[in-house]
Amino acid sequence: MTTEGAIGEDSSDGRQAVVGTKWTDSLGYIDASLRYKGLPPPAGERVMTDFQFRLVFTDKRTELGPKGEVLRVSSGPAEWRIADAPKMRFATLEGAAAYVVKMRDASNDPRIKKMQKEHWRF
Repeated sequence: MTTEGAIGEDSSDGRQAVVGTKWTDSLGYIDASLRYKGLPPPAGERVMTDFQFRLVFTDKRTELGPKGEVLRVSSGPAEWRIADAPKMRFATLEGAAAYVVKMRDASNDPRIKKMQKEHWRF
């Protein structure tokens, strides 16, 4: 989980660009049992990072299914889109909470429901 960081443009030629986040507040992660695992210090403090994203200016849209399969490719007004999937997934605190609730509600495992109820307060 993370809070917002500063975003800066590293390079651009009008059709492609490389942008990166320069600072991130890394707070921890959620494990497979929906438990929050905090990071050791200096977690929660602002730390230098350099996550880079390659963007393309395109009119193509790709709609993916729940397992990552391509459902549909369409065209529309050109806009900047992330060209490569990030190697790590990030979420805001609000997004992480919504994910935990969604996964808890979808689970039939009473251990998951109990763990989430004991571990999270929202």
